[in-house]
Amino acid sequence: MEQLDGPCQKIDKNSVLPLLLGDGKYPLLPWLITPYPTTAQMTPAERSFNVYAAKGRACIVRTFERLVGRWKALNRCSTMVAASCVPEIILTCCILHNIAEQNGSPYKDAWSECHNEEDVTPEQPNWECQITSMDGEEVRNRLSKFMHERFPLIVDDD
Repeated sequence: MEQLDGPCQKIDKNSVLPLLLGDGKYPLLPWLITPYPTTAQMTPAERSFNVYAAKGRACIVRTFERLVGRWKALNRCSTMVAASCVPEIILTCCILHNIAEQNGSPYKDAWSECHNEEDVTPEQPNWECQITSMDGEEVRNRLSKFMHERFPLIVDDD
């Protein structure tokens, strides 16, 4: 997978392209930022970065939960349609979901519950990815420094 195209954000005089936020199960790449590995030697800035990243991922998870709850077909589109159509289906559902949200259409929490066996996401393996790239570390370190200088430190719950 290649770096996403899009508008750059300047961080400490460096251009940062759009990126994805993953958890420790993903490799650290310049376009896929993961938390710092949890160690006793972590700096307060690194711990704070991890807390901010976890909060950001939690928001993303809730967003996708609502999106898939409203549009159950998203759980099955990869098996029901050609792979080339999946991006357009997802984009269409996102647009319709945003229109519904902006117009105050109620969201029923029951929609987030799985009622069909095919709506259940299979259990994923539990492992920590050890793959990192130097460029990914550089981007993560720049983001961490930027956040440390501009946002309050957050202490994790551990």
